[in-house]
Amino acid sequence: NHRIRNIEIQIQCRYSVEISRIRELGSLYKQQKKAKKEKRQEQKRRGKNYIEPKGLKNIPRSSSDNKKAETTNEDLRRLYREAMLKVHPDKFATDTKEMHRRSQELTVQLIDIYQSGDIEQLMSFYNHIMSGNAIASGLCEPDNIPDPVSMKAYLLKEKATLCNSLDKIKNSRLYEVLEAYDTPKKFIDELSGQFQLRIQQLERRTRINKHKP
Repeated sequence: NHRIRNIEIQIQCRYSVEISRIRELGSLYKQQKKAKKEKRQEQKRRGKNYIEPKGLKNIPRSSSDNKKAETTNEDLRRLYREAMLKVHPDKFATDTKEMHRRSQELTVQLIDIYQSGDIEQLMSFYNHIMSGNAIASGLCEPDNIPDPVSMKAYLLKEKATLCNSLDKIKNSRLYEVLEAYDTPKKFIDELSGQFQLRIQQLERRTRINKHKP
């Protein structure tokens, strides 16, 4: 995963101008398509026997949906606050270095999960922390795990999540690059032609070069 992220950063740095140009042209192309569609619609309205199409109406978000979203956000904040109180490094300032280090690791992990907004993942990690297993599991003392049954269930769930993430990585284009190319640099070099081709295609579609000499 780190190697894939490193390739992404290299691509973004090397082709920042091309990527920006593609985004700019892509946005312009969408605007032009929208304008053409509106123009055709207006032309139809001027014709005889025109009937306004009955498309799907935008259904306003119900109060129950809003309430559900608010409840989810409240649950996220509550779980985060309670779990943070349990593992905050200040609470372990006078404990052993290992205990303090473990609390710091859990705090960072907790913040990441909270910021992701994944209520299910946060709930799972919350239960892991509140059971006392989270702190104990990082101290290499398996005999002192407070709740072995809960610990096993948590680890099995984490294993399934990691396997799912691994499958996604293996199915990604950049993973194929790592497998097929001796060095990622060769692949990155080859992208130059692809970026230029994409820019030319978008310029033709938007007729951006129509008035150029």
